[in-house]
Amino acid sequence: MGYHYVDYILELNNLDAHWHEMAELIAPSGWIASITENHRPVDLKQLTQKRGHFVWEWMYSKSLFHTADMQSQHDILERAAQMFDDGTLVSTLTKQLSPFDATSLRQAHALVESGHMMGKVVVTRK
Repeated sequence: MGYHYVDYILELNNLDAHWHEMAELIAPSGWIASITENHRPVDLKQLTQKRGHFVWEWMYSKSLFHTADMQSQHDILERAAQMFDDGTLVSTLTKQLSPFDATSLRQAHALVESGHMMGKVVVTRK
């Protein structure tokens, strides 16, 4: 059956490609958050009638601008590390390549650029 509207959308892949669908799907007073940069203008007017909210989250903003809450980024990363260690969070690693050389880097780059990579690809020394 699907959803007519949702209250929250977290965009992790391609803001430009999904903006119009997200603006349609967001519920009145809903929130859209993105961690990716746009390459075309974001039409915020599409959120006006719904009183929709849009925010960007960039992991390094606090340290770059030395915000008063900068310590919280450390705390968040420490908590995430603990959650990975205890299995509460699970990595999206799906492909591991080695050794760390030009061939492996080219292969990793090709996988990501193919547009079909699910999860994360990592190149390691070993």
